[in-house]
Amino acid sequence: MGETARTFFRKSYIQNVIRPCTFNFYSEDTNVSILVNNIRKDKRGTRPCDLYLALFYPRNVEELSHLRELAENCSNAGNAEDTDLRDVIYVVLNTIWEDKNYERFVEYMALAEAATTYSHFEEARTHKENALSIINEWMTRAKRGNAIIYINGRELQISINDLANKLNSEIGPSIFPKGADSLESLRNAAATFWRPQVSRDIIRRFLSVNNKEELLNINGAARPVYYLIQEVLDENLNWKTDSAQEHPLRAVYDSVNSSIEDSIQQGKTEFDLVERFDIFRKPLSALMLTMPQERCWPSLCVHG
Repeated sequence: MGETARTFFRKSYIQNVIRPCTFNFYSEDTNVSILVNNIRKDKRGTRPCDLYLALFYPRNVEELSHLRELAENCSNAGNAEDTDLRDVIYVVLNTIWEDKNYERFVEYMALAEAATTYSHFEEARTHKENALSIINEWMTRAKRGNAIIYINGRELQISINDLANKLNSEIGPSIFPKGADSLESLRNAAATFWRPQVSRDIIRRFLSVNNKEELLNINGAARPVYYLIQEVLDENLNWKTDSAQEHPLRAVYDSVNSSIEDSIQQGKTEFDLVERFDIFRKPLSALMLTMPQERCWPSLCVHG
């Protein structure tokens, strides 16, 4: 049933989120300290370039209150010194499951297990389908409702229908302010630029152009590059004098140059790409899904 809920959430709640997402469901079924430790462990196991969502679906009004308090405390802790809880996106849904529905769900699952034990497989299938329908009904109802998001000491009240938009336009850029998806023009023009691509061909095409106009004729996987450079490079692909230092492309460029110069000053004869550019897998930019030697980066990360 857990996988059913995960599939429902991914397809119905966050299908349109640009940056890759990882999420898990949490409840008060476990001790609070164990629950918080589980969140820490799950966050550590998540790729640093992903958004991480801790989802709280309350069973009743009392649990809703407790989960809000827990999420707020964890969010404040992450904003302070608890790095394992930092940047976790706590989503507490306002729509409760209701005790009667929870009890029906537990009963159906128990009946399914008993039927399986006695090899009554058709009966077991029916009970599981009934349990599944309860989950689907609840998550469908919750999707029409509201939620509170807690992240790094902030609190946002949202409509669940607006969750993907909030993650794209506000929450994602707040965690990854130097990530390519922090650019509104790029988000609006190329929502699929996080799809893994073979970087060699994209780099070759990008290096073959002589001016910005020629980039207009590049389509496919390399197309998002045009929107990435639009605000900071002039027609001859030189930096504009008024280009913002915090622009994702400029920030990566400066970071790469700084890393290379630092290596030279230290007298190193070898340049370890994995060691030097691992920063690009993490906030504040988190551009890479994989390391350089794997030759499979998102199409934008190679142009830093």
